[in-house]
Amino acid sequence: RLRLSDREPIKDLKPNEEGVICDLADETATMALAEGVDAIVHFGGAPLERPWQEVLDSNIRGSYHIYEGARKHGVKRIVYASSVHAIGYHRLEDQIDALAPQRPDSLYGLSKCFVEDLARLYWDKFGLESVCLRIFSSFPEPADRRMLWSWLSFDDCVRLVTASLTAPRVGFTVSFGMSDNTLKPVDNRLAGHIGFHPQDSS
Repeated sequence: RLRLSDREPIKDLKPNEEGVICDLADETATMALAEGVDAIVHFGGAPLERPWQEVLDSNIRGSYHIYEGARKHGVKRIVYASSVHAIGYHRLEDQIDALAPQRPDSLYGLSKCFVEDLARLYWDKFGLESVCLRIFSSFPEPADRRMLWSWLSFDDCVRLVTASLTAPRVGFTVSFGMSDNTLKPVDNRLAGHIGFHPQDSS
């Protein structure tokens, strides 16, 4: 059974789904979302560069509410939609892996770095597992030259989330979210244990 959350009513709920309307900045409502669930897929928040107050409320405060609610209600694992913008000032030719320093390229990217660090804290201190997915460009199909290396198909995104939810153990893991494109600007070996095998390519 899936508990879905948005700020607007969800109109096409399936029989195995329930919808909850709340804003992630609402601490009480957001923490209540975690009650009685086994795992959380956290893709909520401001999706692009926005004014600071929106980034603060949606991405930073909201993610803290998710993690603290998960801790209080005994949730075992969170899969978080991080972003390439957490590492946006690394060069393509650097061939970074998940141990490379964060280099955010925006306030939005900075908020993603905060939540990655929050996830690490909650693993180290409370044993709450997380997989932080640094998603690059997830669209129906590649839309420009950049996406020849950055594209993540919707099907591969589902495979990535599924692997992150079902791997026997993840601890704190950062995984790069890209399809099996010919150009590979990052090294994803440090997330090999989650068992993600992309099947699409730009």
